[in-house]
Amino acid sequence: MRDEESPCRNVWRQGQIGRAEIYWGNKMSGLAAVTLLVATLVAFVAMLIGLAMLLFRPGRRKRGLTIFLGAPLVWAGLIVAMMSWDARQKGFEGIGDKGAAGLAGIEDPAEWAEIRAARRAEEAAEKAARQEAEAAEKAERERTAAEARAAAAAEKAARRQAEAAKKAEQERIAADAKAAAEAEDRRKGFHCLSGWDGSHPAFKRIVKNSMRDPDSFEHVDTLVGPVTNGWHAIRMVYRARNGFGGMNVGEAIGRYRNDDCSVEVLSLE
Repeated sequence: MRDEESPCRNVWRQGQIGRAEIYWGNKMSGLAAVTLLVATLVAFVAMLIGLAMLLFRPGRRKRGLTIFLGAPLVWAGLIVAMMSWDARQKGFEGIGDKGAAGLAGIEDPAEWAEIRAARRAEEAAEKAARQEAEAAEKAERERTAAEARAAAAAEKAARRQAEAAKKAEQERIAADAKAAAEAEDRRKGFHCLSGWDGSHPAFKRIVKNSMRDPDSFEHVDTLVGPVTNGWHAIRMVYRARNGFGGMNVGEAIGRYRNDDCSVEVLSLE
């Protein structure tokens, strides 16, 4: 059987691993520094070349200007990329994460990872609570708006109902007044008279046809009495031409029934 490793050997091996991590971490940081230095020198030389082309090569000024302005941009991009790579190699998420750890005074990536996770959990909890509060506020606003709409609809319906009731009452009053007026006119016998000249059409026709010269008949006035035993007394004044060609004023007396307006001539002058 294989002998179990001693505790001393385990401690020695862990120490070797730690020293290797430190060595390779420092080596990577050194590699990043060398790369940044080389990039800076290359960018500086490129800027000098672009400036020389811009000043002393008239035919290539446009290219020289491009090189002169583009070299710092490429250098800045490379700087950012290398710093981000170096931060990730050290256990951080990037340049911003490493800078936040530096502002907090923490250099250990593992310790910062725990703090970062706690912060993110706290931020997530705050965001969830804020979203829950916003959802509750939105639901309350919607409920209030729904209640307002329902109240407005109920008020509108009540107003329409009141207007309909008022209109129905006005129509009823108007109908009652019309019926009362018609009943009064019928009681007075006016329902048998013409609305144009106030005459009794049948009575006027009988009197007119009895004239010597019916075409000369002119209605002047008609008076009726109240109903008595279903009859109305009627008196009509008229004008008609006499046998000498002059116009005389005459009077016709009669009566007519209230129910069917049938008429009788009692006297004719």
